[in-house]
Amino acid sequence: MSGLHYQITLADLAGHYLQVRLTFTPIDNQPVQLSMPAWIPGSYMVRDFARNLLNITAHDENGPLSLVQLDKQSWQLQPRQAPVTVEYQLYAFDLSVRANYLSADIAVINPAASCLSVSSHLETPVL
Repeated sequence: MSGLHYQITLADLAGHYLQVRLTFTPIDNQPVQLSMPAWIPGSYMVRDFARNLLNITAHDENGPLSLVQLDKQSWQLQPRQAPVTVEYQLYAFDLSVRANYLSADIAVINPAASCLSVSSHLETPVL
């Protein structure tokens, strides 16, 4: 597997929850930082997209991986040189141009407010 793979599922329309699955192959077994951006182009305020991120977990084919929250928008992952899957929920009830909104009628998904970046894969294609 090469590249970053994001899968976003409309998990709970009534509760306004998206489910996100990120998969990638680590370059080595060094710690990797996962982070949610604090701003987006065109919105010149610091945003707190990570406040909507819940229940983050990580695992590979051998089981759970260590995932430690570093600050309000960053987590450190300890990979084992096997493909990694990171999963989390997002609360999506902000009907604006800068965030996510999910209801029974419409889904508005902003990747900047949804997708964790992977420090070791900043130049890797997103598939």
